[in-house]
Amino acid sequence: MKTKLHFLLVFTILTFYISNVRAQSADVQVVTKINGATVGATIGDRFGCDITPIGDLNGDGINDLAVGAHSSNNSRGEIQILFMNADATVASIQTIGSFLGGLNVSLMTGGIFGTGLSAIGDVNNDGVIDLAVGAPYANDGGDHYGQIWILFMNTDGTVSNYQKISATEGNFIDNQLGVWSGFGRRIADIGDLDQDGINEIAVGAFTDRERGIGAGAVYILFLNADGTVKNHRKINGIESGFMGDLDSEDFFGTDLVAMGDLNNDGFGDLAVSVRGDDDTGINRGGFYIFYLSQDGKVISETKILPGTGGLADINSQNEFSAGMGSPGDLNGDGTKDVLIGSFHDNQDVGAGWIIYLNEDQTVQSYQALIHEEITLSVGDHFSYGLSGVKISTDPSDDRYWILVGAPGDDEGGTNNGAIYVLQTETLTTPVGELEDQSIAFVASPNPGAGFFDLSLASDYNGLVSYEVYDNLGRLIEGFTADKYQEVQGVTVDLLDYPYGTYRVIARLGNRTAALTLVSIRP
Repeated sequence: MKTKLHFLLVFTILTFYISNVRAQSADVQVVTKINGATVGATIGDRFGCDITPIGDLNGDGINDLAVGAHSSNNSRGEIQILFMNADATVASIQTIGSFLGGLNVSLMTGGIFGTGLSAIGDVNNDGVIDLAVGAPYANDGGDHYGQIWILFMNTDGTVSNYQKISATEGNFIDNQLGVWSGFGRRIADIGDLDQDGINEIAVGAFTDRERGIGAGAVYILFLNADGTVKNHRKINGIESGFMGDLDSEDFFGTDLVAMGDLNNDGFGDLAVSVRGDDDTGINRGGFYIFYLSQDGKVISETKILPGTGGLADINSQNEFSAGMGSPGDLNGDGTKDVLIGSFHDNQDVGAGWIIYLNEDQTVQSYQALIHEEITLSVGDHFSYGLSGVKISTDPSDDRYWILVGAPGDDEGGTNNGAIYVLQTETLTTPVGELEDQSIAFVASPNPGAGFFDLSLASDYNGLVSYEVYDNLGRLIEGFTADKYQEVQGVTVDLLDYPYGTYRVIARLGNRTAALTLVSIRP
């Protein structure tokens, strides 16, 4: 019998002044629990091991989700596509697994397909967002080498085609996978590094043994349009630009977060878990933030540890960053923030936090993911999976979901699993509410067919950098332009991107940031 523990939400409304933008923090308004039993999971499936938003797959205006259940079907694993309602209830589901949902293969017993999930953009250019799924314990090439699957999706949540990437398939040449690599533990879409029109992905190989048993590694995969590997880079040592010291059982790559373009160089950056790190205590954990180059090398790195800097007072004692998520810019200060989990904390009850980051990637503050409506039990593993997404594709809808997996939840049966959906308001500051009222930034036509004229009015002279993010918070375009007149006109071409809502940020030196939302309509 699990011991019930009750938590009280304390969400403080904070006000920051950063580059003249008024920021705000998240205030959770509604908590919805989706029990695995209500969406097809059964005893022992561990529904909620990972969660990823997949955009508005069925075109109803509400963003949909993919959720892993890696222990289902004799640990072959499955994923559930959840078509969501605006009130966080599930309208319908589609299961993908062995000979289910268009995946016409027999997944490996014990491979735990669904442990890693990431929407990866429209790889095959058919107008539908595609999905990458990890099976880190699959014996493909050897014992626990691991594998990932690129799933080309239909709008009904089924798979139209698929490509496996492993030591034996997918053109993954000279991959260095070996016994207990655990390739596929987590996956992150890091944007189009090599600018060939196809997004790159980062894949965690958290038990890789090259630097020691369980030291871990991360692979950057450059993909072709058919889902095969064009080339790759392995990150776990100085040859990849990574200067960190990995030790046995650091489990580097346990989780990954795409951070967008943090240093404004046009290339997406990455946060990587090192959950077994011992710097501030045995297995206390931490994570790195990497600035990446066009070829996937690490340009520079920042290591963030519990008990230090802005996390000096945090109460995590065990495997901090065992779960990580991509929530976007939650407090509206122009810098992407991170969801961090420690699912073994407090006798495996689990715990999670929003980590608010400064522009230089130091920690500004943090908030616990707790609420009076969340009743947790020993063994729930709350925060095993973490993510966040705007609820609606309508730019006027300010609601947002923070998604937390608890795969050990027993409500529908032992280790059936569950996810919690925490609803907040949108966390970016509209242009009209900027402290500097002299700035006007608009897009027209809006909504449009995908080609937008941007107009920026201010007294600033100099280079202006523009960044375009999709509704999952991923950087998809970036460019700079000279600001040499009072009103600057530039264009952004999103004709090749799926229908939905996109965010455009204009940065005027270090003085301020202005943002607007553009919508591509059918």
